[in-house]
Amino acid sequence: MNGIPTLSLAGTHITLYSLLAILFSLAAACWSGIRFRQKGMRSFEGFLCCALCAVLGLFLGRLIFCAVRSSVMFYDPLGRFAGLSPFFQLQIGSLSVIGVIAGCLLSGVLYAKCTRKETGKVMDALALPGVWLFAVMRFVEPLSKQGYGPQVTAPFLCFAPLSIQNGWGGWNLSICFIEGVLLSAVALGLMFHKTKKSGTTALLALLLVSASQLLPESLRRDDVLRIFIFARITQMGFAVLFFLSAVLGWVRSKKQGLPGKHIALECALVLVSMVLLIGGEFALDKTQWPDGLIYLVMLAIILFMTVLAVRRLHRGDCTEK
Repeated sequence: MNGIPTLSLAGTHITLYSLLAILFSLAAACWSGIRFRQKGMRSFEGFLCCALCAVLGLFLGRLIFCAVRSSVMFYDPLGRFAGLSPFFQLQIGSLSVIGVIAGCLLSGVLYAKCTRKETGKVMDALALPGVWLFAVMRFVEPLSKQGYGPQVTAPFLCFAPLSIQNGWGGWNLSICFIEGVLLSAVALGLMFHKTKKSGTTALLALLLVSASQLLPESLRRDDVLRIFIFARITQMGFAVLFFLSAVLGWVRSKKQGLPGKHIALECALVLVSMVLLIGGEFALDKTQWPDGLIYLVMLAIILFMTVLAVRRLHRGDCTEK
């Protein structure tokens, strides 16, 4: 399978990456059960919610991947429609990570609504195991022959895990390792950060996870999903996720009496920041400006809008109704 490590279990071939994904997901489900109990719910409910996350996550992840790669997935080399069966053949193609995340978020909300649980409490219980699972899967992503960035030649970078050796003996920057480190930092921060109101932990996780992945996703040179040539699906998804999380934070602040003009100003600043990030991606692709300078400006923009959104969320968590 193109050099991807594969195992044979009970006559079925499965990639090592997929096997680890299953095992780590089961571990995250067990941890979620513990977290559910700590939040005053039953452990069994955590397992049920994680099962729903697996189903919807796989479905939406596959749906987005197949939609973007429809010409490859559903049509033969002559351009004839070959049916929808490849959608269900997981050994063909892959998944969209942003679709998996969206499916897990939707699962948490649906489970809370169907069981009449507090949505914020359910999402808080899922947040920490989910972030750690995401981080671990980034660390093992090289097993799927993905996760690499631009080629590097500096000796202090040409070794694992900072870089991934390519088929020609050279080295490419390990973007998945950088993403894994950033996600681990977010997860550690969540473990030691105390919040007062339900839902704050989940929103903080969404803000920090999405912000931490925006710049590394721009550096990927692997089989990344794209539309409109330079628009990366995962990067766009994280930008949307960040904005929606910030909106929920503003809504909470509005209910607590924050003046509408303050919310409008912060919303406008975040939107302008995202427009500038889009401009940065365009500049990387269409101009001769130094890439290092563009990335530095993009990093400053991401830090600015993250501080703005997290600061508002923290103030809302500390404010009494």
